Amino acid sequence: MSRFFKALGRGLHQIGFDFVDSFRARPWKICTILFMIPAIFIGLFLGTHYDAIIGLTEEYGQSGFILFLIIMLGCINIFNALGFNSKRNLFMAIFSTVITIIAILCAAWYTLLLIQAKAEINYAFTSSTYLSLIIVWVSEICALAGSILSYFFIDKDREKE
Repeated sequence: MSRFFKALGRGLHQIGFDFVDSFRARPWKICTILFMIPAIFIGLFLGTHYDAIIGLTEEYGQSGFILFLIIMLGCINIFNALGFNSKRNLFMAIFSTVITIIAILCAAWYTLLLIQAKAEINYAFTSSTYLSLIIVWVSEICALAGSILSYFFIDKDREKE
């Protein structure tokens, strides 16, 4: 049994070493991961967002639509991340930055809608509301960090498109 755990430990150590070594060889992969976080992270906690919206507004109206836009913009950034991973050109960096800025504006709008709904119906924020806001803002900050880092990893040797 101890040989099994030693082999498992060596395998996990090698996976971690390969993961870190791949970032040393290709540092732009960090950008691609940061671009992918918003759609994946917000989508994983969709039940929390649903509870927050239903608890405050009792309908899945404008705030639900804004959350849908954030997820769709995050999905566009996933495709940008895949394109940046292969091309690493200025167009991909600018396009992903524009999409990220629009997603950040939508996150601010989502926050404002939840705060306005709280003020209108005099309802206390629940833990799901706070968690929803934290998830949205952390994911958008990761996307912003990815778009800033993408300018450092532009391949300057490629021809302009």
